[in-house]
Amino acid sequence: PQPIATLDLRIDYLRPATPDRDVLAQAHCFKVTKHVAFVRGFAFHDNVDDPIAHAAGTFMLSTAKSRTPRPGPGASN
Repeated sequence: PQPIATLDLRIDYLRPATPDRDVLAQAHCFKVTKHVAFVRGFAFHDNVDDPIAHAAGTFMLSTAKSRTPRPGPGASN
């Protein structure tokens, strides 16, 4: 596990979900670079080919290990 930040997230609602039915989801990370992951996903009832919603997201992976710590308040430069 590592911290991530959402750079972009888009959800397209294609149709209403049916009340009292489970909503399933399937997502796929289709590209990962050194610092960014690109993901697509679908929400559906029975068949992913008949989606309720589609989502696309871009996420920044943690770069905490490569950052130089900032001085705290009151620290001299």
